[in-house]
Amino acid sequence: QSITSLSYVFSLFQLSEEKAAQILVSLCREMGDEKIASAGKLLFFGSRILKSPEGKAALVPIRDMIKATYREAAVAEEMVETSQQAMAEAAYRTTVIAGGKTQQTLTVGWEVLG
Repeated sequence: QSITSLSYVFSLFQLSEEKAAQILVSLCREMGDEKIASAGKLLFFGSRILKSPEGKAALVPIRDMIKATYREAAVAEEMVETSQQAMAEAAYRTTVIAGGKTQQTLTVGWEVLG
């Protein structure tokens, strides 16, 4: 639901994918290191909403910010990926549970959550 809502806001303001990514990056920079978990969530939202290579590339500064918080650069990328995957799985699990046991088809949103 949050992904759809944020995507709607971006389209309402007729933002290009690059501009939308720039806004997310700017917000993360303003929050700084003390809100790195929020940066991870914004990276998650952005990577699900933005589809173009340019849009995804514009999110790299957020990924780099998060990776910089890890002491070992060698594991930083894997940790970011693991965190992003865990967010997707948790979001989908919540959506499935909310849909109830009587579902007959895939829960709406599985394409967005990956």
